[in-house]
Amino acid sequence: MKIHKICDNMELSKDVNDGLNQLTTAIRSVASEVLGTRTVRKPWISADTLKLADEKRVAKSKRFESEAHRKTYNYMCKMTKKSAKKDKANSLSRQ
Repeated sequence: MKIHKICDNMELSKDVNDGLNQLTTAIRSVASEVLGTRTVRKPWISADTLKLADEKRVAKSKRFESEAHRKTYNYMCKMTKKSAKKDKANSLSRQ
């Protein structure tokens, strides 16, 4: 099995965290080889909506820092949903 080959090549470490990180990396690399990667993307979503979603993801990580960041995150959520609805409506009208 592939995981055995990778585990045999791992360096033995005295630090538990290093060993765990090496094992996690090995498992993830084998899983991506065997299972492949999957991208979930609806064909009707525009590049602008994907850009908004990325900005929202950044704002999400900062939303607990201040009230302004929370408001920015809420605004980004609304704009992303609005843009996705518009994209879907445009896609359905083309069909």
